Amino acid sequence: MIRAMYALSGDPPTNGHAWIINEMDKFSDELHIALAANPDKKYMFEIEQRVVMMRAITDHVQKRVFIHDIQNEFLVKFAARAGCTHLVRGVRSVKDYEYERTMAQVNAELESEITTLFLFPPAHLEAVSSSFVKGLVGLDGWETVAAKYVHPYVLKKLQGENVLKRN
Repeated sequence: MIRAMYALSGDPPTNGHAWIINEMDKFSDELHIALAANPDKKYMFEIEQRVVMMRAITDHVQKRVFIHDIQNEFLVKFAARAGCTHLVRGVRSVKDYEYERTMAQVNAELESEITTLFLFPPAHLEAVSSSFVKGLVGLDGWETVAAKYVHPYVLKKLQGENVLKRN
């Protein structure tokens, strides 16, 4: 049984994240999504909101989906405790690859039974990131642009955050 874990901040989840989840759905028996908290990041959405958004973008998945909130723990250790066999990492650039390759080597030292898989998104999703999407919010006509990069439910949540920003 292949139990795949994918970690992301998901602030907000993008169509790039959704693409990786769809690919995981093709080859795994069980999907685990880890919403990681990075103390160096400022989040637009609280963890509970990100969990709800992840549920919205995974509602079509036929397999069992588990969404986890991970804080102060090595991802690979958490994945092992969850019974995962694979970590899935998205690689958009050479810089991403260099970082992820190093992380895969460290993870293999920590948990040799867990394999890291790299997925390379299609060209139209290479530049999509949560930071990029957040940077669009509030600019003139941003909704039209952001709609290309996020699930409709996520766009509605971003529109709500934009209302908060203006007040």
